[in-house]
Formats: sequence, C-alpha cells, structure tokens
Amino acid sequence: MKKYRINGDFYRGKYYKRLFIIFIGAAVLFSALCTFLLFITASQILKNEQLAYEMIAQNRYNLIDTSLAVIVAGMDTFVKNPYLAEWADADNANEYYRKAIYLYDYIKSISGQLGALAYEVAVIGERYNTMSISGLGSGPFQWYAENETSLSVSAIKELCMNLPNTNAVAVFPVYDKGGKIREIYFMRKQQWKTQKTFVIFKLFAEAMFSPAENENFYIQGPDNVYISARIKDWNNISSEKDKRYLQYIYPLHNQLWSLHIELYKNTNIYILLLGMSVVFSIFIFVVCIVTAKHITRSLYYPLGEIISNLEPGFVVHNKKDKIFLDEFEILRNNSRKMELLSEELRKTLEENQVLALQKYNRGLLEGVVSEADKENKDDFFVALVYLTNESDEQAYDRRPYLQLAAETCAIAERGSQYVQYGIKEFALILGCTFPEEAMEKLKNFLTKLQSFPHADSVKIQAALSNRVQGKAALQKGLIHARSVLEFRHTQPHVSILTDSVITEFAPGLYDYPLETERKLLDLLIGGNLQVKDYFDEIIQRNIDGASFSALQNLVYALCGTLLRALQELKLPPGELCGNTVDWASLYTGSPDFVLFNKLKNIAVCIAESVSKKTVNTDAHILQLMRNYICHNFHRDISLQDLSDELNITPKYCSKLFSRLSNNTFKNYLNAFRIERAQEMIRDDPRIKIIDLAGDVGFNSATSFIRVFNRYAGLSPKAYADTVLKNNAVR
Repeated sequence: MKKYRINGDFYRGKYYKRLFIIFIGAAVLFSALCTFLLFITASQILKNEQLAYEMIAQNRYNLIDTSLAVIVAGMDTFVKNPYLAEWADADNANEYYRKAIYLYDYIKSISGQLGALAYEVAVIGERYNTMSISGLGSGPFQWYAENETSLSVSAIKELCMNLPNTNAVAVFPVYDKGGKIREIYFMRKQQWKTQKTFVIFKLFAEAMFSPAENENFYIQGPDNVYISARIKDWNNISSEKDKRYLQYIYPLHNQLWSLHIELYKNTNIYILLLGMSVVFSIFIFVVCIVTAKHITRSLYYPLGEIISNLEPGFVVHNKKDKIFLDEFEILRNNSRKMELLSEELRKTLEENQVLALQKYNRGLLEGVVSEADKENKDDFFVALVYLTNESDEQAYDRRPYLQLAAETCAIAERGSQYVQYGIKEFALILGCTFPEEAMEKLKNFLTKLQSFPHADSVKIQAALSNRVQGKAALQKGLIHARSVLEFRHTQPHVSILTDSVITEFAPGLYDYPLETERKLLDLLIGGNLQVKDYFDEIIQRNIDGASFSALQNLVYALCGTLLRALQELKLPPGELCGNTVDWASLYTGSPDFVLFNKLKNIAVCIAESVSKKTVNTDAHILQLMRNYICHNFHRDISLQDLSDELNITPKYCSKLFSRLSNNTFKNYLNAFRIERAQEMIRDDPRIKIIDLAGDVGFNSATSFIRVFNRYAGLSPKAYADTVLKNNAVR
C-alpha cells in the first residue's frame, strides 16, 4: 500500500490511511448514490417517454375511433333518410328527377366540415343511366367518378360490383405518390324495390390519418383488410414485435376493426442517455475521489505537521517503506512524555526555588545583605547541625539521606530555613523571639530527623546561637553557633549545645573554633597585615566574662597557631624582626592584656616579614618554579618535589604558586606538558602515542589522551592528522 504524500513527502501514518479510506469510501458511496439517482431519473424519463407514447397512441385512437363512428353513424342516418327511399323507389322519370333535387339538397346540407373531420357524401343509383347525386350536383356516374373522386370509372364500378349484398360498410383507401393516405372511401350497398343504390362517404384523411415522423398506424378489418397511414407490405407483417417500435392495438367501436399504432423509438437517444449517465457517473466518482483526497490532506495536514515534528521518522521519501506509524500512539507517548517533563519541570522549578532560597539564606549567613535586608528587624536564632557517620563501612554513609530529610522537614516546618554546608553540616534559620521557643522548635526538628530510616547510624549534634536581630545579623549568629559547635567533642552526649550548656559543663573553654584558627593562619602565611585587626577581634570575643583557665587555654592555642605559621614559612621561631622571642615565658605568663599584646605583636611581625619577603622575591620564586617545571616536566614530579626544591612546605608552596601565577600547580604542569607534546607532534606527526606520553611525563597513554583532549580540544591522533594534512597542502 502506498503512502500518502503532502508537500513532496510521504506520511506513513495509520490514521492518515484510515482517514483516507473513510473519505474514499464516502466518495464511493456518494458517487454510487449519485449514479443511482441518475439512473432513477433516467428511468423516470423513460417512463415519462413511455407515457407520452401511450398518450400519443391514445389520442390517435380517440380521433380515429370517433371519426369512424361518425362516418358509420352518418351512413346509417343517410340510408334511413326518407329522401333516399323516395328517390330510389320513384315511379317514373319525372318523379325520379324531382326527388333527386330533394336528395341533392339534403346531401349538400350534410357534406362539409365536422370539426377536424372533412367528408363528402354521394349516392349512385342503377336507374336512368346510373345517375349519381353528390354535394356538387347530379349527373351520370362517369361524371362523378371523373370530377369528384381520385378513382377511375372502372375502379368505382369494380368496387360497386364487389360490395356485399348486406348492409356492411366497405372501406377503400387512396394513397398519394409519397405513400401517404389521401382519401378513404366508405361504401355501402342498399337494395330498394326498384333498384340498388351505392352510398359513398369520401373522407379526407389528412386530418385524421396524418402520421408524425416517428409514427405509423393502420386499421385492420376482417379478411386481412388494412387501411394504413403509410403504404406497407402487409403480407410480410410478423407476429413478433419489432424492438424498434412500440406497438399499441385498440379495438374500434364495431369490434370488427382494430387500430394498430406503431411509434418508432429513437434508440440513439437511449444510447446517448446511457452514455451520458456512465460519463456523468465516472465524472462524479473522479471528482469525489479528488475531493476526498484534498479533504483528507486539508484535515490531516496540521496533525501530520505536529506528528512529523514529534517523530522525525514519520515523514519519509521512500514510497516502498511499508511501515505505518500510529499517530495517536505517538501523541499518547508524547503526551506522557510531556506529563513527565511537566512533572520534572515542576520539580525542577520547586528545586530551583528551594536552591534560590538556600542561596539567599546562605548569602545572609555569609554577610551578603541587601538594603531591604538591612531594614529588617525580626528576631532570629541560628542553629548549626553536625552529622557524624557512626557506621563501620563508608559505603553505608547515610548522611546524604539525612540532608535530604532535613531539607524536607525544613520545607514542611513554617519559620525554618535550611542551608546545607557539605555532607557534614547544615544550618537552620529559626524565626523566633524567645530562646525557649527556638529550643523547642529545634528539638522537634531533630526528633523528626531522627525518625527517618537509617538515622540511627548517624550521630546528630546541633549548636544554637543567641538571639540576633535583623537579617543583617545572621552572619554573627552563624559564627556564634559554629564557635559553640566546636565544643561538641567535650560534650558528646549532648544533642543541642548552647552557651549556657558549655558554661555549665566546661567553664575552662574558650571561643577559638577551628575556622577562626584557619583564617588566622592564612593571614599569617599570606603576609596580610589585617592580621592585627583579626587578632584583636579574637581577644575581644574571649576577654569579657571568661575564666582564668579559659584565657590560659586561649594563650596556649594562639601560641600553637603562631608556631605553626613559622613552621610553614620555615622561619626561625627564636628571632623575629631582630628581636628574640621567649616562648617559655609566653606559655607560663599571666593571660592578661600585656601577654595578648605580645602575641599580637609576634603575629604582626610574622605577617610583615612575609609581606617584605613577598615583595622582594615573588618574581624570583615564580621563575624558579617555572624553571623547575621546564627542566623536569618529563619526570613524574609532584607539588612535594617542587616544595622540597624551594625548601618550603607543600601547602605554602601551593598557595604561593596559585597567588603568583593565577593557576594551580597541576593545571600549569599539564598545560606545559601538552604544549611540548604538540611541538613534538609538529616535528614528527607519526610519533607513537605511547612514546609521546612517556616523553612528556605521563605514566599511561590513556591519561595522556584524556588530558590532551581536555587542553587541546581534540585527540593526539586527530591533531597529528591535521598536521599531516597541512604539510600535504604545503
């Protein structure tokens, strides 16, 4: 089965095929109906024609039957007239001629026109020289025959002699040269006392016996006597009807004569009508087929375009492809896909909203505050929750699931905002006015979180900050909560840590969390002179209300941070800025402002030393780093090798390299190796990949190809093919 084509392409849709078949079927039914109606109309036309022929025949019969009845009745009346009897039986000649005058007047009065019937009356007697009387006068028989008839004298004599003796009427037709009947003579013999008389009614047959072009008729009497409208060889008349003629037979009034009417059927009209019917039926069928095809295309075109966009394989160019696709199945599938996509889009939008809200809340916790947020004066508490995996196997770490559960609980909990910090931590912003309310809300939240599956394999501890006012103060709340959370190791069985809990169970504790130490260490190693202000901030945060033991512990922690910085920088700890540092007195001294100022001065001195060293040696150190990479890239070198070469720690070496070159050590090394590999390929495009990988310092060809593709944008082989092609063009 061929496909249906629209705009030069073929749609292979089942619905298109069904739609086309339906419209073709409708077209066939409609054309069949039109053909049926056409044949009914033609049959009705033929029936009407048949009725018309019957009416013609009936009219002809009525005319002839009436005319014959008039003639026969007229002859009977004429024979019974007393003038005829008196004339026929006159005693002498004078009486004979005198009665003839009376009879003449009577004949003259009855001859003439009777409607459409025109006839003349005459009578012939045997006496007195065979006298004849007509409407024109009287005279010898010969005079009548020659002047008032179309017959010869001998013909009339023969007719008169052959008339039967009875009162029967004899009929004799006369035809013209064209074969059409001209006159009909009705003759009757009457026997009187003294003579025989012959009554003749001459009928002008033109009005009564004038046939149409397609008509012929004849009157058949006893003894095979025929009176025909046209001359015909009646001896060859067959009893079998001629199919070209419609024949009608009517008995005339005296039952002895019958009228036979033949109407010629024009068979060409029937053939023409049949041909026109067939042609018209074929025309209607073709028009219906073309219309059905056009309607199918018009109705199907929008659907076809939609389906072709949804299913690229739906429109084909090969008519021999027999596979037909189900459009509605495609629509159903795409509808299901759209529903899934809509659901995914809805979830994505919700996730984006959640992520946007988390990003906004994260910004608030990190100090990113808009002007509108600065005007906010609501009360908040910040809770920082820490998750510890207590499962023996790392593969069964359930903390990611608890992070999702925490996000779900925060969405369901009104007035709680969730912000994730990696896999271990997340923060909650609690919109509360009183600490008790915040504590109750946090307890309920943790209870719901612990009710999730596999929560028993994760230890959950939270720190709750003091109340802060306004969104601009949320960063301080997070910092406070993080500093409180640092004491979780000292209180492993407490689920919610607060300042009051820490003071109650550990009065010697101080506010110096790990994040604070890291930041201070970064400022020292980086030579940032802001270390002075940050050191003052740390002291200020701990000096008010702290116990002696807490301040002493803070001194120990700060001394440890300063010594770590000196170790990272590989600076001598005993002398800084030309002054000797007595670390023993610092450890054993009283934790007062004097001691904290000494520690601050040491920190500032370290930062200034690093800053001066950086200004004088940055360019030189960066050049040393690059030279080392340039001379050793073909070896399996690492950041440790470079730091050993420069006599600094790997961590400080990494930070220094990143700050000086705006790039990481690994990225710079890989980029340098790929540049050298490209140079080697340009020198020798047919070099083996495994050899090339070893020459530029890679342990395997696989890792070399992966790195080369990432930095060069194509594989080593493709780059070599490009070089060969360019060389061939040259």
